[in-house]
Amino acid sequence: MLRYVVADQLGRPRTGLTIVDRIGFLAGFGKDGFGGVGGVGIAVLLLVLVALAAGVGYLGWRVESARLAVVLGAVLALMLLATPSMYLQYGAVLAAPTAVVIGAASTRLDLAPFSRVPAPRRLAAVVLALAVLAAPSLARPNGSRLPAAVSSTAAGIQGCITADDPTLLILADALTLDLERGCRVWVDVSGRGFDRDAVPPLAGQAPSASADNPVWQQQVMGYLSSGDATMIVRRATALSGESLARVASWPPLTPPGRVVLLDTR
Repeated sequence: MLRYVVADQLGRPRTGLTIVDRIGFLAGFGKDGFGGVGGVGIAVLLLVLVALAAGVGYLGWRVESARLAVVLGAVLALMLLATPSMYLQYGAVLAAPTAVVIGAASTRLDLAPFSRVPAPRRLAAVVLALAVLAAPSLARPNGSRLPAAVSSTAAGIQGCITADDPTLLILADALTLDLERGCRVWVDVSGRGFDRDAVPPLAGQAPSASADNPVWQQQVMGYLSSGDATMIVRRATALSGESLARVASWPPLTPPGRVVLLDTR
């Protein structure tokens, strides 16, 4: 875990995001960061966010059973600020400890100066704050379903199903069955290409899944072909021309579409 989550992550190529951009990501402001807010406005927002995080962390720390979540959240936040690469979905790693800390902090709102505010008003303030935070996410449509033919066909396969994105296995209701059957499951297919120990990078290149790297091609195709069927949808899987030709030779089990179940037997 330390190799995959810490060492490999800290060894990835650096993206151009600043500390301000990263804090905006962690605060849920999305790809546009703080938008059109000017320098002074950003400074004020950062101070508010830091003060809010510190206040919630302090209140959460007052609940002994939540202290592990406070420490975990702080460590994860520091790692996200330090890691060379940063993407929008990385902020989701803070969701679990943050939820625990906010929940714990809300139980300590009887402390001064909150004690002078009637309990119903404190509860209403918490509900309003959560509604405001949730509104942007709820307003955006998110996710999609697999084609019915893929789900129904996958349900009839008695062996293992692989995919270059575990989301496909979840949507096909195949992930649990794969685990129960002892199948090979790569949770992050393209992410394994960043592991120097498993996939040594080519000379002069940063660690990554690469169509030019024969070690990567051997490993990823070995995984995708290890089951009775597979689904391949991500360009980041970085299959070479030879690997793509092999994939094209696998007969489809479902009609053409954005997701196709392929027979690897």
